[in-house]
Amino acid sequence: VSYVLAHSGGDATAHILDMKPPTVAAMAPLASSAFAGLALLGTVAVVGALRGAVSFVHWTTALLGVALYLTAHRFAGTAALLVAPAAIQGFVELSRGMSGLTRRSGRIALGLLAALALFASVRSLHRERGPLFEAVGDSAYHPTSARERLRRFPKGTNVFTDYRGGAELAFWLDGRVRTFVDGRTPLYFDDTDMAIARDATLDTARFMRAAERYGWRAAVVERTGSACAALEHAWVPVAADALYTTFVPPTDGELPIPGFVPCGPELVAPNVCEADPGWVLRTAAPDGSPVAGYLAAAEQTRCGDIALAEGTLPSPRALWSLRGPVHAVEVLLHIRRHEIERAQELAEALARSEPMSLMYLAASPALDALPLAAQRSVLEGIAAQMDDETLPWVRSQLAIVCAAQGDASCAKFHAFRAALAGDPAVTRVLEWLAQTAGDPRTRADAHAWRKTLVSPRP
Repeated sequence: VSYVLAHSGGDATAHILDMKPPTVAAMAPLASSAFAGLALLGTVAVVGALRGAVSFVHWTTALLGVALYLTAHRFAGTAALLVAPAAIQGFVELSRGMSGLTRRSGRIALGLLAALALFASVRSLHRERGPLFEAVGDSAYHPTSARERLRRFPKGTNVFTDYRGGAELAFWLDGRVRTFVDGRTPLYFDDTDMAIARDATLDTARFMRAAERYGWRAAVVERTGSACAALEHAWVPVAADALYTTFVPPTDGELPIPGFVPCGPELVAPNVCEADPGWVLRTAAPDGSPVAGYLAAAEQTRCGDIALAEGTLPSPRALWSLRGPVHAVEVLLHIRRHEIERAQELAEALARSEPMSLMYLAASPALDALPLAAQRSVLEGIAAQMDDETLPWVRSQLAIVCAAQGDASCAKFHAFRAALAGDPAVTRVLEWLAQTAGDPRTRADAHAWRKTLVSPRP
């Protein structure tokens, strides 16, 4: 009872997703494979119970399973195990009153429903963690570069780690460094610990105070989290993982890794060719690791020898957490080899699945090598993902492509918004709309926006 109470209340559990109660949306069988399986078991158990076939013990354990699941997401598996005995008894009772053909049909239907729930779970796992039943795993899912870097520190060093990566680093390093609040909350960390961990990443000033209080000598944080944004311009990035970046204080004398982007989905800077003339970028990850191979291949594809890039680029299966950026490098390789049809096919697929990985392609002259339809797919994928936060130059590029295709409606939608953002690159599209748009209002608006855009600002 105390364990359930610890997982169902308090400030810490309110901020941990799998400790929150499931929502109505999460309990929709078509939206959640876990709930689909649980609902299937529960239905059979209830029908059996109504017939008086389920024992009091199994009925009680089933109710306990349901109560646990309604307490927190993390109890879905436990709930299924607790409901299963009642479901089995219920199914046996149902089958007794059926003819042989009906019994077999019921078993087949139940088996198909169970297989469907299992398939949904496997598909979700495949999407998140990569191909199943293969020897090659997603090593980049874990902070392996951070692990190697932290091994250099003296025993007992205090390190800031975020909620996701701290526990595995603590396990790997076997107490060599002292990590911070992580997924072992609330077993080892209380509400205050968890709150301090969250507040410390709200801005740079708070993090620096916390670093002074706890004596942190390094920080390992998720690339897309608020902690990374707080550290990006305050500490020095020294190691790269697919999902994590390792920082150290500037007082340690470390130099930033040239051409490396510490935060966000992309690891390689757009200006890497100018920023890293010494080809140092690959040293951000351990030699021979998939991340080091990706960094080297991405830099070679943009700045150097595509033959070297082909030899170092890891398989997307081996680097599943970075499969989008890996495929984006493949698109550039195909373009540089003048394999435009293959580049177009891969770019359009990426635009549907992971459009943000194509940001570098969208900003580079290489995009012009693709047909207009493929260019539009790339840019529209990015704009759909970013929605109202789409960068002005992306809208300008998209307006230019739409105008080249003769699509006035698309050109208007993006050109006017790019003009509002003050991007002069869209001027020619506004001129085109002012002269050729079929709608008089669109022509007048385009003329007014062009005039506004080119007028000198006070």
